[in-house]
Amino acid sequence: MVIKDTMNCEACKANCFIKKYVDSNFLSKINENKYIIRFKKGQYIFYETKFVIGLFFIRNGKVKIFLTIENQNQIVQLAKDGDILGHRGFGGKKYPISAIAIEDSFICFLPKKILDEQLQNNAALSYQFTMFYARELMQSEARWHSLSRTGLREKVIDALLMIIHAFYDSIKDGDTIDFHLTRKEIGDIVLTSPEQISREFTWLKEQGIIDTLGHKKIIIKDYNRLVSIVSKKGVIL
Repeated sequence: MVIKDTMNCEACKANCFIKKYVDSNFLSKINENKYIIRFKKGQYIFYETKFVIGLFFIRNGKVKIFLTIENQNQIVQLAKDGDILGHRGFGGKKYPISAIAIEDSFICFLPKKILDEQLQNNAALSYQFTMFYARELMQSEARWHSLSRTGLREKVIDALLMIIHAFYDSIKDGDTIDFHLTRKEIGDIVLTSPEQISREFTWLKEQGIIDTLGHKKIIIKDYNRLVSIVSKKGVIL
């Protein structure tokens, strides 16, 4: 469902990239041209090979971003309120990845031509955009390089930490974590099976590091020990 947005950016609680860095004079133009789109759980926001039409910003919700490798979807990023979607295709003609809502979400859409105009006329915004891409590339390269040197157990734990860090600002022992993802989707982060995910979670329970509540929630019992397992192997969290 597409809704013409009546809320000004200034009043929005999602601290997105645009709100942080655009010139205040440009916000009025964004307010005139942006739209809010409601995506239901499981609905595509955009998909690989679709022509790039603009950027998406999560006002409220959670999204998984993935690419297709040999008929398997590999999740490369998880996003929440304030995060950008679709920027990986910016500068090209088509999106190289896909994005699906993992819960009902409200997404701001900004047409490409509007952002292009501002980037060409706002040096500060262009600089921040460049730095944003540089940080994301560095983090992505470090993570995948480290994962290539670790075993399955460390990869599964890193996937668990990826989910925690994506959706929670802080964590402490005793906290209950909602994954918002199935075992299969957790496996899609590291290209392994749901059965392997379940086996590694069972091992973590036996070690007293976590406990499970159904299929999508766990209790963190020893967060420092969880982190130490992958840190010793050099995984970048």
